[in-house]
Amino acid sequence: MKNDIHHILVVDDETVLANTLKRHLSMEGFDVDTAYDGAAACEKIVSAALSKKQYHLVITDICMPKQDGISLIDMIKSQYPDISILVITGFGISDLILGNIRSTIDYCCPKPITPDTLLGIFKIINKRRQQHLK
Repeated sequence: MKNDIHHILVVDDETVLANTLKRHLSMEGFDVDTAYDGAAACEKIVSAALSKKQYHLVITDICMPKQDGISLIDMIKSQYPDISILVITGFGISDLILGNIRSTIDYCCPKPITPDTLLGIFKIINKRRQQHLK
């Protein structure tokens, strides 16, 4: 479908995790890039949009150096509202933080996550994208 997830940016300062997700998702046919902090992710998002190859989904951690996931989410939703957001974090998300971002993200789950679980979450996000982008 036209609005399905295909182009993904994985943002996590745990480089092994980011690269593992990229490898698994690439094997499933997704076009995947990585960034290891929020600042690098912002640069990639802007560059992709300028080249007319905007990301469909950003998978991000919350606690990262240079720029955290909350700031990244704020930037995405203010400038690129059609990009879906999946938060994957190893830290417990307090009700305060989750309350502040709940309305701007598509899904949130704890680390670790299996590739099969991730693909199941993509189906949920795709349904939301279909409804939102009609």
